[in-house]
Amino acid sequence: MVFLLTNEDRCKSLTNELYSLTGEKVREDFNLTDSKLVIDRRNLVSGICFYQIKVGNKIIKSGKLVID
Repeated sequence: MVFLLTNEDRCKSLTNELYSLTGEKVREDFNLTDSKLVIDRRNLVSGICFYQIKVGNKIIKSGKLVID
């Protein structure tokens, strides 16, 4: 999955967090500063997970991701 970030957001240090259906954090990527964010699905268990993209403690994007 690929997210394109706005000019405002890509100048900041972003964090991407992935959570399982049970709320367990399964991945966290820090200090993302590129103009696009790619979520690598390899090494993730099949099923549904949820993502949050944050600047500091502010969530700027969140949603559901289906891994098959």
